[in-house]
Amino acid sequence: AGESAPPKRVSALVALAAIAERDGDFENAAAYLEQANAIRPDTPAALAGMLKRQGKSAAEELVQKAERVLAEGTEVNDNRAALQLALGGVYAQRKEFRRAFEAYKTGNLWRHQVYAKRGIIYDRQAREKRVDAIIRTYDAGFFHAHREGASSSNLPVFVVGMPRSGTTLCEQILASHSDVHGADELMDISIAASRLDPANYRGRGSDSKVPLRIDP
Repeated sequence: AGESAPPKRVSALVALAAIAERDGDFENAAAYLEQANAIRPDTPAALAGMLKRQGKSAAEELVQKAERVLAEGTEVNDNRAALQLALGGVYAQRKEFRRAFEAYKTGNLWRHQVYAKRGIIYDRQAREKRVDAIIRTYDAGFFHAHREGASSSNLPVFVVGMPRSGTTLCEQILASHSDVHGADELMDISIAASRLDPANYRGRGSDSKVPLRIDP
């Protein structure tokens, strides 16, 4: 049945898993990935999603299957890159740091190649300028001036910040409280930013002098 299953069905299940995860519905996300894996056990996207969700608790059989799928194929695409990165995450959580580094290195190389074909090139200088512009724009004065637009509700809370600034750690600390549920790293803010200001968000030569800002 796995060999004759329509590829589009598997892709649809993986897409549904991604949607469920972005909505914070991790139980259904896991269920969709399990279905996709049952139909086609060698699907990189499904395996990557399962490894990402299960982390170091992933069964050795699943890890070995992912390794076999990567070893047997030669195509460089986004799904195989995601599988390499997911494996790297599992290795890192298991403290197998040498294997983690190699998986991350290969996964990032593949992803770079895939993005290059799409015309998405990482520009370090442009990135630094954007980060500096964000820092200049969203200073203490900005938040003081817009305090009236803040919400007093306790539902929900988005933890946002600069890359590598500790937002994941902050979310984990908050989620350790019995009255707080951590929804992992959702894409809502990134999706909103990309839709409102796609050129600036993707770094494709926007004429904007400062990063996107929304006034209440």
